[in-house]
Amino acid sequence: MRQVDLLNLGANFDVPQARWPELVHLIENCLSQQLPVLPPDPDLLARAERLAEALRARGGAEPEPAGSDLETVHLDSLTHSRARSVGCERLALAALEALDFRAALRAQGVSDRDARLATALVVARMVHPSSEREAHAWLTQASATLELLGPEGARPLAPSKLYRIGDLLWRQRDALEAALFERERTLLDLPPTLVFYDLTNVHSYGRPRGDLQHGRSKQKRHDCPLMTLALALDGAGFPRRSEILPGNVSEPGTLADALRRLDELPHEEGPRPTVVRDAGLSTEENLAGLKRERYDWITVRRGGEDRPEREPDLAFPTQHGREVQVWHLARREHEAELCLWSEERQAKDDAIVARMRTKFEAGLQALQEGLARKGGTKRYALILERVGRLKERYPRVAGQYAVTVRKAAPPRRRRRGQPARRAPRQPA
Repeated sequence: MRQVDLLNLGANFDVPQARWPELVHLIENCLSQQLPVLPPDPDLLARAERLAEALRARGGAEPEPAGSDLETVHLDSLTHSRARSVGCERLALAALEALDFRAALRAQGVSDRDARLATALVVARMVHPSSEREAHAWLTQASATLELLGPEGARPLAPSKLYRIGDLLWRQRDALEAALFERERTLLDLPPTLVFYDLTNVHSYGRPRGDLQHGRSKQKRHDCPLMTLALALDGAGFPRRSEILPGNVSEPGTLADALRRLDELPHEEGPRPTVVRDAGLSTEENLAGLKRERYDWITVRRGGEDRPEREPDLAFPTQHGREVQVWHLARREHEAELCLWSEERQAKDDAIVARMRTKFEAGLQALQEGLARKGGTKRYALILERVGRLKERYPRVAGQYAVTVRKAAPPRRRRRGQPARRAPRQPA
């Protein structure tokens, strides 16, 4: 590095020092004859043009003559060692710092080093979702997370340490969820007026054990043991409570326990949250329990019906500009039943039903063709079983069809001494 005086600006140079970078940028634009993207300050632009003319007159804008001590560097020949990513990690660490994540851990008696490693593991799950083994490789070989967490991050990290930290986070999950949610409410001023509750499941490989049990898989992996994930969110989408349940749990039966655990969380004085859930949890028992506990609730009723023929009672646009029409169907004490309809949603439902009809008819046609094909299914009991499976697979459209399977009459037995006659085969 070296410095060269190009132009003496004099003792009466009155441009504030805070605007020097902007002035330098304008001078470079004037020398390269490029206009700035945004219109600059006219006075500052005039000063930059005068300085650029002075530099041209002094020769300060010309390239240095050949034979100087400048050397050319081939940028393509540069090599890097121990390169680390840093952008996403900085963003994730800033979010955890704003949530006082490490302070919440230290409040539970976790040491400073374990709190730093727990932060690193959470960042790895946010930026590079994977197992503890893969997170260890990512943290030590591809990411600058450990270095960003302080000098102790440069110490060697054993893979077993991350497994131990994962167990520590699991043991402290209830206290962490409560502390993080309260911090989010403080930062963003979130009123706890809504609670969205839903469940899903994920499959695992191996034998059933513990909470890994066979059940109805939402990924259609009925051959694998499942684990159910329950999550309660507030109206802004921030998690309030999460839980891992057995894979064969009955989803409607989990709502009462989830609400009881939500009541145990510390919260400010005010109205109780409104519970929002889908039709899968809207059993009569759950509705009665919500009324008994005096919860307000919003749900989708099981077993839909067509929209009314009369004019809608209300119409409003969504945030995407789509019009939604509303009908008041029934009013009971402290309860209202509404029908919401939109043209886009109707078109989507029609497309789903049409696709199911096509698949259902294709399955029936395949059974029909198999009766006349060599090696096809012809046994009466097996045909009935496969028709039943088709109806089970497409229950939404199966009721729209009348499927009849007739059993063929058995072939006539010939009498003793009567010549044999070959009759055509009678399939089901």
